Amino acid sequence: MWVYQESQALFREPAHQPGGLIDRIVPAYQLNMTRQEVSALLRFYELDLATKLTRTANQVSNELRDIAKEWAQRQSEEWKKRLRGALSTHGIPFEIKPSSATD
Repeated sequence: MWVYQESQALFREPAHQPGGLIDRIVPAYQLNMTRQEVSALLRFYELDLATKLTRTANQVSNELRDIAKEWAQRQSEEWKKRLRGALSTHGIPFEIKPSSATD
């Protein structure tokens, strides 16, 4: 428990000093959000759901990236087939040349 408290202090103290992280990020929020939006965001981050979201965000993001990559790879063949068909109706050949390591 003391390790967690100490590590939190190591972050908070310099973050809250003049010129620290807080001073640096506030302008980004001021440029992009209203005071009401920031207040709503702060209320959201007090919820258990927000805790779960921040804890799982990287894992969910990685899983979504993998799903999208797999889907795009499967769709690639269908896209090539459709493109080849559309181009051939206009007499345009369609060939994908494999890339080499020197390209």
